[in-house]
Amino acid sequence: MNQFPYVSLQRGRKIRLLKLAGGRGDRALKGELIHADLNLDLEYSALSYVWGSELAGTKIECNGHEVEIGKNLAEALRHIRHESESRYIWVDALCINQQDMGEKGHQVALMKDIYAYAWEVDVWLGPDEEGSAAGLFSEVENLVTLLEVQVKEDFNSLNGEQWHHFRTAPFPILRQLSLLFKRQYFTRTWVIQEVGLTNRPVAHCGKAVINFNKPGLLAMAFVKYLRPTLSSFGYLTEFELTDSRDKVYAFISHPSAQQGADRFLGPGEGMPAGRNMTDEDVKLRVLSIIFAPANVTRRLAGLHHIGDHPPGPASPDQVVVNQLLENPGPHIRAPRYWPGSSFIKPDYNLSVVDVYLDFARQMIRRTESLEVLSFVQHPASLPPTGPGFPSWVPRWDALSDVSILGGRNCDHFATANRRQIISPSPNHSSLVVRGLFFDRVGFHTIPLTREDLTDDSKTSPLWTMSKTCQVATYPVPEYPRIYAPGVVLTQDPDRMKAYRRTWVAGRTIATGNADSDDFNPDVDFAAHQLDYLRNKDKDQPFTDLPHMIRMAALESEAKGGDGQRYAEAAGRVCHGRCFFITKGGFFGIGPGILQPDDAVALLLGADVPFILREKEKCGDNFGGWALIGECYVHGIMTGDAIRAWGGSDGDLVDITLC
Repeated sequence: MNQFPYVSLQRGRKIRLLKLAGGRGDRALKGELIHADLNLDLEYSALSYVWGSELAGTKIECNGHEVEIGKNLAEALRHIRHESESRYIWVDALCINQQDMGEKGHQVALMKDIYAYAWEVDVWLGPDEEGSAAGLFSEVENLVTLLEVQVKEDFNSLNGEQWHHFRTAPFPILRQLSLLFKRQYFTRTWVIQEVGLTNRPVAHCGKAVINFNKPGLLAMAFVKYLRPTLSSFGYLTEFELTDSRDKVYAFISHPSAQQGADRFLGPGEGMPAGRNMTDEDVKLRVLSIIFAPANVTRRLAGLHHIGDHPPGPASPDQVVVNQLLENPGPHIRAPRYWPGSSFIKPDYNLSVVDVYLDFARQMIRRTESLEVLSFVQHPASLPPTGPGFPSWVPRWDALSDVSILGGRNCDHFATANRRQIISPSPNHSSLVVRGLFFDRVGFHTIPLTREDLTDDSKTSPLWTMSKTCQVATYPVPEYPRIYAPGVVLTQDPDRMKAYRRTWVAGRTIATGNADSDDFNPDVDFAAHQLDYLRNKDKDQPFTDLPHMIRMAALESEAKGGDGQRYAEAAGRVCHGRCFFITKGGFFGIGPGILQPDDAVALLLGADVPFILREKEKCGDNFGGWALIGECYVHGIMTGDAIRAWGGSDGDLVDITLC
């Protein structure tokens, strides 16, 4: 680039903007560089593009001087300029004096704010040489609308069946999206900072235009529902992020993940007022969380990072989602100024392990809890991705359709709301927490699927486990209780109730919508059992008096109940998990990879218990525990064990997770 006679920027948050003159087609590019202050309420757009190496003799006239620019930048400016009016644009190649290393460093540090404050970000993907971009973008728009309709109409039954026709043939849209994601633009790590921070990212491919988030959202839905199809057609690589670190950096680059973002400054407080996002922006962000390639619940945790909420994992809430999709304006507000900086800074020089470790530790500090541990989902034997990856660190890049039991909106308080106590770790990859060992796993089922509990053609484990759990005998023995000298606990000895509640993890809401959900685990279970026995009677009628008396009693218990609702609630909870019985006789639901003799532990700062497995070594140190995953154990979910044994630190010990 020819040397342009830059006038030095003043100190502070000063930047340059390009006032790009209007023009059509291949007419010469003209503009003027002006100085501006980020602290003022500026209206400008920012350009996100690939620099490229070709100068190709293309020039722009700036303040009366000819400046040579790259071919790709020239094409981008020609496509995004207005035909007759000037527009203000921030372009790094022109607005930063690339020869002044001091200025360059200062401006790069401001880039997150430059892109965040921009009225929109213009994403230049390159020319549309095949002339297919407009058609592709139109189909993307239609499919994203279909996704939104599915979420609003049946939030809790999102299973991808509506996409089955894509599994049978290499539909053109799959190939076209694959080619789109192969473009050089998508290899840039700066995409996270440039596009992730803006309210309105607008993608340009030739003359075709679309909200940049829509192709990405559709790609996530395809990966979630059509992964085998994409793999068989050779498209999977282009649809997935190529760097696991991007998952974390994309998450934290969202403005409200900044420190202090839960308290937005308003007029009169020294900074400009907040700027509302468009309804479309809000809807796309909500949908992107739901359809991200991981379990639905985990991505819904991100809803609390969009608006005025302190960070913290959340459980799925259909009411919130529908409100955001129907009328997002009043619910979400994008800050104009975020005090502080991101709680971890993107650094691609760090290993994937270090990035995920840092993120997990910072989440524990920010939420002042161990809620983040509920997002540990190990799909197979440990360690999940090879040696060196701690078992207690969530893998945000791993696919999982297992629901989350703990989290921000969890109804449980297994550690009696005691705050977490973190002790110095023996090594960088370990986490030392205060907790209590409650019991060990005695018996467990194989990992269950949703269909095991909802498919009427199968014998549900609800019935096959009834004898093992001693709820099909008469009389039914009492459920075990916790006893401690001098401690009075009001625990229910009803074994049948414990059995019913365990399969749904103690939930009193089946769908997430408390306003329209009449779920009653006891009544609905009775209705489900009645349905099962009636179907069984069709094949082998029972006419004995005890059976007839039992059926009459069930009919009375099941009044107003919905058996299918119970089955679906149990299916959501148990999918990917095992039913287990501790050696002390307590019922539980735990990770699919649990084993006999695994420990059930209560960790202060977490709302649910965890399954731990003893390890001979923790890094270079002896003794430690692998975190297998969260669990539900009936009888200890309201803090009874902590109150009985953890008073004045009682049986609490330091537990090293590694």
